[in-house]
Formats: sequence, structure tokens, C-alpha cells
Amino acid sequence: MIAGLAMNKKYAVMLFETGLNLGTTHEPNKWVNYKNVYFNNGLEALNYYADTPCPASQLVEGEDEFELQCRMGEMILNYMDDNWLNENLYPYL
Repeated sequence: MIAGLAMNKKYAVMLFETGLNLGTTHEPNKWVNYKNVYFNNGLEALNYYADTPCPASQLVEGEDEFELQCRMGEMILNYMDDNWLNENLYPYL
């Protein structure tokens, strides 16, 4: 293992958009996880994340696939939490 780099980590870029922009709802603040892209390489994941068109998208990592799926589930729950959105998303949009 190279110092500071975990070779087995798993990554996902979770693409989020409002349901209003996707045409799935009329609620302006209803967020939808409409696509996930998976990576085994953190640099590739970071480069993909940097090129995503919507700043609401998220880069998530896990030590293995199970932890990655758990963290992705947590992120989906975050997008249902108005307090989390007000603190972690809306100030940056």
C-alpha cells in the first residue's frame, strides 16, 4: 500500500437534482438521486465529481462495497432532512 492511499476503497458519485428540474414533482425542494457512478479509484471518482453539472451531487466513499452502500443510504436520508440541506447544501448552491 502506498502511504496515505487505501487501495481497496470504493467510491460513488451520487447525482442529485430537484424533482422539479427532472419533471417528476412540482415541489421545488424535493431532491432525487437519479444516477450513481461507481469507482475503485479515488482520483477517477474525484475527477468525475468535479465535472458533474449539478453542485448538489455528492462524492461518497467506503472501505468496501457494503460500507459504501450504507453511506449512500445515509446520503439519501440527508436529502430528506431539511436541517441537513439548510446547513450542508443550500449555502453552496
